[in-house]
Amino acid sequence: MSLKLFEGWSCRPRINLPIVVASGDCLSLAMAVKGGRVGVDDRVLEAAAASFEKGSLAPIQGLPSRQERAAAAALVYGGIVLLSECPGDVVAVISRLYTPELRFTLRSRTGASAGGRVSSDRALVEAVSLIASGRISEALEALRGPIEYPSGLEIAVGSEASVAPAGIECVPPYFEGGT
Repeated sequence: MSLKLFEGWSCRPRINLPIVVASGDCLSLAMAVKGGRVGVDDRVLEAAAASFEKGSLAPIQGLPSRQERAAAAALVYGGIVLLSECPGDVVAVISRLYTPELRFTLRSRTGASAGGRVSSDRALVEAVSLIASGRISEALEALRGPIEYPSGLEIAVGSEASVAPAGIECVPPYFEGGT
């Protein structure tokens, strides 16, 4: 990842991992994750940085895949983001929420997974509703299983990762440690 994008910032950027849990016909559920051990694709990071710079989601619209656009939006907004992008439309953020209570493990997927992955628009809205109403264990059950982006990962029960309040955090130069 190129930190040259952030040279004008008065702080050190901490980039959290954007994931796309699932997509339905028009909706995608994405989030910024603390504790993800995978790097962020440069193209996604550049689009998110350009969105910050321009104060617009326009740079994200130019990304080639729906998953990359959702991941970039997760970096821009942070937290848990429900996005709409029906075929031919632009990316629009419908909902953004944050809870430190949603903790999980993000791990490499081995073989075929029998997780309860959500994949319809209705199921995505229901998962967000569960999170918003504080029914975290039910939400985790709905979200566990393979994720769309980055590929090869899955959400499992655990506590190694959590939702990040911001996709790109501005760490002051005097702050050296912690998460």
